[in-house]
Amino acid sequence: LQAAIDAAKADETVTVLCDVALSEGIVIAADDKITLDVGTYTVSYNSDVPAEDMITNKGTLTINDSVGGGKITYTYTGAVGSNVTVSTISTNPGSTLTVNGGKLTATGETGYKLAVYSYSYGDSLANVAINVSGGEIDGDIALTGGKNKTDAEKVTITGGTITDIYSYAADDVAE
Repeated sequence: LQAAIDAAKADETVTVLCDVALSEGIVIAADDKITLDVGTYTVSYNSDVPAEDMITNKGTLTINDSVGGGKITYTYTGAVGSNVTVSTISTNPGSTLTVNGGKLTATGETGYKLAVYSYSYGDSLANVAINVSGGEIDGDIALTGGKNKTDAEKVTITGGTITDIYSYAADDVAE
């Protein structure tokens, strides 16, 4: 899947054609602007490495589910700990994540199971945008960075189903 993402040109769609079990995490490069269409398939990743991301988004990533039933699932299989954090999709400074469909899940016996994770101290994530208009997010959308964060990420939710929103730094989180 990483090879298909790397080969995709700007604004192209990478379509998942079968269930995919990743052997390592995926990176969306800073200059990438792609759509991942999971269709009816499951993209899964099992790892015992704490604080690892299944998908690291440094660019612009859109998740679609054009057929229905598609999933992106991260299962942490390592040691249990209250401070173990795993994330299905992490966002980096300057990135945009749009979820239009599919089910994003983070599972395992961990302290934090984050379906979408945006983390940094200070204002380095001020240019992060997270948009959810459909699909299901089974796990937290976590916005972190401590009290010294001067500008928060921009999160827009217009649809879909979300388990929880977790924030260290938000002044207000609408439920």
